[in-house]
Amino acid sequence: MTIVPTGEDPYYYPDYNFSGARYVVVKYRTANCDGLYMQLYLASNGTGPQDDSTMVQDRLVGDGEWHYLVIDTQSLMNAGKYDGKTVAYLRFDPLDPGYALDENGKIMTDENGNKLRGSMPDGASLDVAYIAFCHAPDTMEKLESQP
Repeated sequence: MTIVPTGEDPYYYPDYNFSGARYVVVKYRTANCDGLYMQLYLASNGTGPQDDSTMVQDRLVGDGEWHYLVIDTQSLMNAGKYDGKTVAYLRFDPLDPGYALDENGKIMTDENGNKLRGSMPDGASLDVAYIAFCHAPDTMEKLESQP
């Protein structure tokens, strides 16, 4: 699927209540979203998406090549949000600009101390081949490399 955002925080809610695993592997490519984040909100107990304690994220590489983004959910398991077996709640945020950073890499704030969000690059898009739940981080790469 190709995702073209129409705002600063696009997201998708797939069907719930399916089997999960420790690692979430996303095969993706993008040529214009380098440094943006992909986020997953994931829970086994139905906790809602606005609770950042259920979110894991990683940065995207925007070189136009296919990449495997491997997200380790161990922090959610340690926090008791996800049991590594059952997905009762999932929200997929494919492109998130994160927070605006100053020249020293610190998060910028407004006059009230609120963190400022970064902006989505013009023409941002992301191709996603699949999202898979795996018990080992290299499962999908091994499967795809077999003749």
